[in-house]
Amino acid sequence: MSKKIGIIILIVIMVAMVGLTLNHIDTIQLDYEISRIQAEVLKNKDLEECKQVFISISDGKQKVIVRNASGNSLSEAMQKAKQKIMQEEIEPKYIKVDIVKEEQEIAASDLYSYIYDVEKFCFRRGISFSKNYEVALLEAELNSNKIIDYSTNDIDYDNLREYLSTSNKGMLTLEEEPEQLILFQCVSYFYDAGNSYSTYTTGNGYGRRMTDGLEKDEIESNLKNATNYLKNNVKEDGSFVYNYYPIEQVEEEDYNILRHEGTTWSMIQTYSLTKEEKLKQKIDLAIQYVVENAVKEKDENTAFILEEKDNELKLGANGIGLLMLVEYMQTFQTNAYEEIAIKLANGILEMQNENGSYYHVYEYPTFKEKQEYRTTYYDGEATFALLKLYEYTKDEKYLQAAQKSMNYFVENEYEQYRDQWVQYSVNEITTYLPNEEYFELGLRNMTQNYNEMLDDLYGSPTNLELLATGLEIYYRAVENEIDVSYFDKDKLVSMIEQVSEKQLNGFFYPEYAMYFNEPSRILYAFFKRTTNFRIRIDDVQHHINAYYTILKNYSKIYPE
Repeated sequence: MSKKIGIIILIVIMVAMVGLTLNHIDTIQLDYEISRIQAEVLKNKDLEECKQVFISISDGKQKVIVRNASGNSLSEAMQKAKQKIMQEEIEPKYIKVDIVKEEQEIAASDLYSYIYDVEKFCFRRGISFSKNYEVALLEAELNSNKIIDYSTNDIDYDNLREYLSTSNKGMLTLEEEPEQLILFQCVSYFYDAGNSYSTYTTGNGYGRRMTDGLEKDEIESNLKNATNYLKNNVKEDGSFVYNYYPIEQVEEEDYNILRHEGTTWSMIQTYSLTKEEKLKQKIDLAIQYVVENAVKEKDENTAFILEEKDNELKLGANGIGLLMLVEYMQTFQTNAYEEIAIKLANGILEMQNENGSYYHVYEYPTFKEKQEYRTTYYDGEATFALLKLYEYTKDEKYLQAAQKSMNYFVENEYEQYRDQWVQYSVNEITTYLPNEEYFELGLRNMTQNYNEMLDDLYGSPTNLELLATGLEIYYRAVENEIDVSYFDKDKLVSMIEQVSEKQLNGFFYPEYAMYFNEPSRILYAFFKRTTNFRIRIDDVQHHINAYYTILKNYSKIYPE
């Protein structure tokens, strides 16, 4: 044997040994972590009679692998499931153990009535397709793989068989559609980076980690993580991945320049906390995209933001574009966009009517009027932006214009619209004009809408923005000796806590994300469950805005 061949053989043997060693290390780690969870599970006396166990593991990059087992006791079922999952060669970043706690056997034909009563992707039980749980899927598996067809309120057996045939389910098969099904719910334990969490067992938070109120560190972490999602989805040209559907792994080509601007504004807010250079680079790209592609000058003094797909110049786009530029200049101590900002503000002033209302949409390239009214959001967006530009320039005409619109909001009872942009406007204008009727508008904007906010099953980030901003309005009213004795501040704090908690039901914590393809792609983004788990940039933006406002006012929510 030549010396060269001998060296090659030695290298091959060494590589193989390294591979075996790595797999051995992974096995040891997996065994250790599952054993830790197992010990915690077996301590729970409420689970002593349970006999069905699922174990899910993920490396954070690929979709989860799930194995389940039955036993004569919880300990036996746990051990069997552990033995199955230990056969997988995977570095376990996330581990979740589900113990079946409640089950209900039904006729397969009756499943329709159970699904019919819930919104799309909101059926929150697992299903066993056999009495012995040989073919059984967790709720997260059912929804993340479209195994429930919400248009027919039934099982999509084609999707089920396709999922069962993948290695993730160990090549299970379903020979025929069953006549009986078992619906079940679980008590779960989740392991992530050395931390162990219990999860919610009922309600819209089913399957995610339990949280304890508005913990400041967690809010800040969620804000930064959600911003990272946006940062990672800025393209080379400065546009965003606008819509992403994680089940299909599809990016939607639709776009909305107003939402682009608002998203960029939220990233600037986060930068003020983190000072992260890479985030600034992405912010610069996103702003340049607007400046180079969307700013259209009517004349040398007036400009509008173009929504290219509709050839429209929208009041709201000018408002949020102006807000984005002013926030950038204030944060980065520059006047780089002052000329454009003033031209956009002049566009807003042109669209303002004498009574303080606004005309909403022009057409492009004619700059002619197209639609008098589109959405109340535009009114608040434009007014808030004028106030921010006043803060930056101290030019009285912007404050006067905003005051004219604010008077219109008061006269026309704008609290009926439950609009966070109106709330931002109230909060901003009362720093300069502490008029009692403005404070009352801001407070009514909350109290009149409490019931609607509580009825929102999944929590709206715009509601949270409104409430958190309202806290600033309340304290400023007190500072200005406005009589707010009728207002229940403790109720407001309670509302902030409740709405914030609901929001997390649409947050891709690892225990949710691991059941989708490419978990790292969606980790810590906010999603809309009822729309195919859609992640859209403005939904993420509004959550960031809400968290930023909460952090800014945290000492007011929980005074020491």
